[in-house]
Amino acid sequence: MIELIQALKKELDGNLPGEIIQLELAPTFRLNIKPGNNKTDAGVLLLLYPDANNEICIAFIKRTSYDGHHSGQISFPGGKYELCDYSFEKTALRESFEEIGVIPEEIKIIGKLTELYIPVSSFLVHPYVGYINSEPVFRIDESEVEYIIEGKLKHLVRLPIVTEVFSDDKYQFTAPCFKLNNEIIWGATSMILNEFIHLVKKTGYYK
Repeated sequence: MIELIQALKKELDGNLPGEIIQLELAPTFRLNIKPGNNKTDAGVLLLLYPDANNEICIAFIKRTSYDGHHSGQISFPGGKYELCDYSFEKTALRESFEEIGVIPEEIKIIGKLTELYIPVSSFLVHPYVGYINSEPVFRIDESEVEYIIEGKLKHLVRLPIVTEVFSDDKYQFTAPCFKLNNEIIWGATSMILNEFIHLVKKTGYYK
């Protein structure tokens, strides 16, 4: 694992794939809107860790249903910036602790991916990549998290981009997405994940 971490850190310190790679997973309705004064900053965490079989994994969460834009979606742990955080990295770590119970002091942050603006909710998301050396003991906040999805990195880097039809009470639209363990990862999470997958591939760790 340490070899991959070192290689990823080098890639994260260099030129990131950026928006052009994120947009490969953008929904059809997404507009090229830049963040304005009404934006809300948020931090999310791509947490790498070994499972019981020493396979490198990333933790995703299935959000609970609520009256909001991201109800029931698959996402990375994270949430809204608070003044007590002092940095977006601290936001990602604090929110991850609150949502899945991983102790911030045990996580080593190795870099940051390209920030991503979500027009529908006005969130400007700051994605951080971190790791822990041992399998975590997850403890979910049931008011925010329905369950955790563990994605093996060797599978994530080989996921094809597919298209799904989504609908709600008012609209029907298509969106590119990833399918993992019968779960659909789309929207901002898939866009961030796509950039990360590109970086992993550049390391040559998974042939």
